[in-house]
Amino acid sequence: EETVVNKDGYTLTVTYSVDGAASETGAISNVTVTANDTSMVAYKNEYTKIPPTTGNLKITKTIEGNLNKEEIAGDLTFTVKNAQGNVIGTYTVGQNFTKTAEGKYELTINGVEVGTYTVEEKVVNKDGYTLTVTYSINGATSEAGAISNVEVTADNTAMVAYKNEYKEIPPTTGTLKITKTI
Repeated sequence: EETVVNKDGYTLTVTYSVDGAASETGAISNVTVTANDTSMVAYKNEYTKIPPTTGNLKITKTIEGNLNKEEIAGDLTFTVKNAQGNVIGTYTVGQNFTKTAEGKYELTINGVEVGTYTVEEKVVNKDGYTLTVTYSINGATSEAGAISNVEVTADNTAMVAYKNEYKEIPPTTGTLKITKTI
């Protein structure tokens, strides 16, 4: 009998052969040893890596426009749902996200199950500004909208990059000057 050692992240298949016969699966073998003879049992352990079942999801947020970014950041939230529609988390820019040197906000959710996830931004409209929301998945062409679907694959990081562009609405009133000459 062979003492089997399992390794995390691997499956183990043990086979043996008695006196060169066909291999059998198992860690216990029955051998008959006769007088003045040698019997040989050959064991083989085959470790197979178990494929990963999780990946990571990275969300980045860029805010552009003539406004106080820190003030608006605390109002921006993202809800992430799995393929079954279950919420796996709600994350707030300025709280759960890390601000980079470039002024972006980043969040990585590690160890999520492989599958499709819906990322939805709760947009914040500010008086006096128009808002355009776009997103890009894994560096692809940007699309308009606050809801994206991103595929997380095993041992990889799926990325969805959101951008909010705030543009100041020009005033709709002006000054009227009236002059009278007599």
